[in-house]
Formats: sequence, structure tokens, C-alpha cells
Amino acid sequence: MAQRSILVFVFGFLAALTAIFFFLSPNSALPKAALRLVVSAPVPPPGTAGKADRQQHPARTAPKPPPDPILLQAVLSRVNYDLKSVILGEERVPRVFVAGLPSILGDIQETQLRKDIFLKLVLPLVLRVNEEILLERHRLLALRHIQRLGGKLSAADTHWLQRLAARYGAPADDLDDLLDRVDMIPPSLAVAQAAKESGWGTSRFVREGNALFGQWIYADGHLVPLRRDEGKSHSVQSFKHLVESVRAYALNLNSNRHYREFRSLRARLRSQGLALEGVMLAGALTRYSGQGPVYVNRLRTLIRSNELWRLDGARLDLGAGSG
Repeated sequence: MAQRSILVFVFGFLAALTAIFFFLSPNSALPKAALRLVVSAPVPPPGTAGKADRQQHPARTAPKPPPDPILLQAVLSRVNYDLKSVILGEERVPRVFVAGLPSILGDIQETQLRKDIFLKLVLPLVLRVNEEILLERHRLLALRHIQRLGGKLSAADTHWLQRLAARYGAPADDLDDLLDRVDMIPPSLAVAQAAKESGWGTSRFVREGNALFGQWIYADGHLVPLRRDEGKSHSVQSFKHLVESVRAYALNLNSNRHYREFRSLRARLRSQGLALEGVMLAGALTRYSGQGPVYVNRLRTLIRSNELWRLDGARLDLGAGSG
């Protein structure tokens, strides 16, 4: 009887776990009702939580089943997702995109295992957003080439260009400025900032609102910091899906005036034919945090100590039906 109960629990866990994964082709859109993992265990307080967070999420007396990261790893292995092979450049990253992070991340005691799972789930999202940006960049380069040859843009191209410029906060008639904005974020940098801002996927903001990067917003309907300073009115922007958080983060770096130095450095690296490295570009993000250079140093330490710089060469697989 006991063995049967264990089998039923394992089967149910695998079924719930598999439900959070959905596979997308390069041009497909997110489903309107993407599923998230539901675990019977209560959500633990974030590892970096203060007293206010613990009061908000008091301990429950009901027993909870232990987290099983082995099963989570098994699901990832079924889609041939081996992080070491990706780091070595032997394999591409599978197109596995999660709607939200599993709450068991906060229960995993082994630090390296928790980090590996976080990386495996967040990296595909970062690469997907970069892929979207680069597709727009390639079209933008083609339009600039037409203009330089004295050609006239079609009505469709002109309309697309105007919408793109509005999204990035740039003039539609300055394609050079727009190209400085429409460019990828080094995966190592994006993953490092996601890890730092979300406590490797355990923070209250990412659990309750898919907020990987803790971006502020002055609007109702988002997550209010429990220890917000008196007189402050900001919230942390929440998202329906994790990928929306990554898109907002990339757009923030690519459009906000505070990160003009970041975009200029990236453009110089491009013009010199050099690789876009997260460790180098992190140096231009002193205004991302009130800690300034201290934040940059910690970010660089995080990239180096976890060897995240190896992820800058990672690419998504070609997808079903690709040659």
C-alpha cells in the first residue's frame, strides 16, 4: 500500500511538473493560458526575506512532502537538456520555455543544484528574447541598407519602423540611433542580474509576480514591497509569464536614458567586431542600482564565480522542421 502511494505521488508530481513546459517554434506566440507548476507543499519564504516577509508568509503546521529536484532534473533530461554540453558548445539549448518558476526552488538545500535548475529554466527565455531582438535588428539593418542606396521604403516597412522606434523611444528617421538600441543582451549578464535580483528564483516577487529583475513601476495592480520606505510609492512590476519579465528587462536596458552608456559601449564593441561579453558590459550599469560601482563589482563577481560568462555563446536549437 505504501509503495502504491509513493508511485501515485511520483506520477502526480511528474504530471504537474511536465505541465509547466511548453515548446514553441521561433515564430510562435505564448499560449494565453500557459500552465504553471502546482506543488502541494506551501510556498516557503524567500531566502533573502526579512521579518516582514516572514510575517506575510507564516509557517504552516500541515506536513509537506519533501521537494524532489531529481524528478525536475529528470524532466529536463528527457528533452536532452544538458547544461554542461551547452557550456562546452557541444549542444544548443532546447526550446523549453516555462511560464513560471517552480516553487520547490526555495526548498532545495543544495546550492549548486538550485542554481543549475534556475539556469536551465531562465537561459532559454533569455535566448528567446535575444532571438526576437536580433530578428528585428536584421530587418532594421536591411532597411538602412535600402536607404543608403537611395531606395524608398514601402508603406509596410515605414509603419513597422515607426512602431519599433516608438517602442524604443527613438526617432524613426535616425536608424543609426535605433540600431544602437535594438540589440541583444549578453546571456551571462541577463542571467546574472536575474539571479541577483530574484535570489536565484526564490524571492517573493518572482514567486508571486514572475518578476525576475525587480523593475519598479508607478501603477496599481503590481507587487508592493513589504519594506518600502515611507513616502515612496513604487511597486515591483508583475507579469503573467516569465518571458514578459525578460522582455521588459531587455527593453529597459535598450531604451532607458540611464543606460545610454551601456548601449554606447555595446555599439563600440559591435563596430570593432568584438564579442558582446557580459563582464565587460556590466561595467556600464552603475545606474542600475543605487549601490553604483558596488553593484557592478558584485555582478561581475557573480558572473565569474559561477562561470556564467561561458553562457554568452549559448544558442537555442533550430526548432522542429529546421534544416
